[in-house]
Amino acid sequence: MKNIPESFISGGKVSEETSGEIRKTFKEIREGKESSSCIFCSHSKGNLWEKMTLTNIFDDSGKVMHSVGVIEDITVQKEQEEQARQGQEYQKIFLAHLMYSCSLNLTRDIFSTDKEGDVRQNKSYDEVLKDFLTSSVYEEDKEKVEAALSRKSLLQRYENGEDEITVELRRTDGEKGVYWTEYRLHLAKESDSSDVRAIVLVKNIDYQKRRELSLQYKAQIDALTQLYNRETTESFIDAFLAGQKKNGLIQAFMILDLDNFKQINDIFGHAQGDFVLTDVASKIRGNFRKTDVLGRLGGDEFIILMKDVDSIDDVGISARELVKVIKHTYEEGGQKVTISASVGIAIFPIHGKDFKTLYKKADAALYSVKRNTKNGYAIYTGTKEDEGA
Repeated sequence: MKNIPESFISGGKVSEETSGEIRKTFKEIREGKESSSCIFCSHSKGNLWEKMTLTNIFDDSGKVMHSVGVIEDITVQKEQEEQARQGQEYQKIFLAHLMYSCSLNLTRDIFSTDKEGDVRQNKSYDEVLKDFLTSSVYEEDKEKVEAALSRKSLLQRYENGEDEITVELRRTDGEKGVYWTEYRLHLAKESDSSDVRAIVLVKNIDYQKRRELSLQYKAQIDALTQLYNRETTESFIDAFLAGQKKNGLIQAFMILDLDNFKQINDIFGHAQGDFVLTDVASKIRGNFRKTDVLGRLGGDEFIILMKDVDSIDDVGISARELVKVIKHTYEEGGQKVTISASVGIAIFPIHGKDFKTLYKKADAALYSVKRNTKNGYAIYTGTKEDEGA
């Protein structure tokens, strides 16, 4: 056994993490132990797990005559053990956050849960869901939750081949306030009765969900103004417009560009320029609804999508009010600069049906305002005036 196991290890066929086990096994055999074994990761044929067993053969006097070694591939066994370990860890984590569980017979409208020991409480699932929506679900989530967890919906989804359904929702609690929970339903059909049943596991996911939403928010928001950034603005507007159906309402696409903003940076500096942008963003936010899309494309250019407006006249009223509220004189060190807004407007579906088309038309209308009076608005008409002729 000269140069063993070092020649075996140094050849790069054994992972460094498991080389110590091989050295220990050979040491025990040299010291006269009858048998010793170890598990190691081999790189000889990819990443394989192998088990080495060394056995000493003794003569009648008890002296070691020679040693025999056997190596067997246990990669499959090791992978199965690792999968089982990960499954157990996942189960521990899941159960640590599990709030409660219940079972449903969707076919027969039965809700069952264990309370006070092993006493089984059976109720109508339809009634339980109705009470749950009224007393425990956050107002903005009620419609979504009712659609997802109704018996009709669950049975339909099971018939469509879904046997595991996850619903995330916000619950309200007098002590905890509003917090996120996950409802995971496992659906299956009973072999004897053909009733469709569901096991429901409810988990508190408030910490993870708030962290996820925080990261998502940061990725979507312009850091300075707290309006949507360019990418998110375009994505949200395109997604909204794509889902529109004829309902007699219009969508107003506005581009707002500040007049004289360069003077703010040149005279007062960029810090004051940032203040003006945040001030303008605050005024835009105060002039529109939470349902409208408000974004900053960059520099001093902003986008507003007014959703579901009754008429073009109403768009004009909002635009005039916006121009009025933006106009302001900023003063510092005896110097003054008046900021105003030029607004170009395009109407969905009259002037276009996507962000890029509406932007092009609204930008043409904006150009006509900039070229003529500034501090005003214009709605795209398709005339030479819009095109700057």
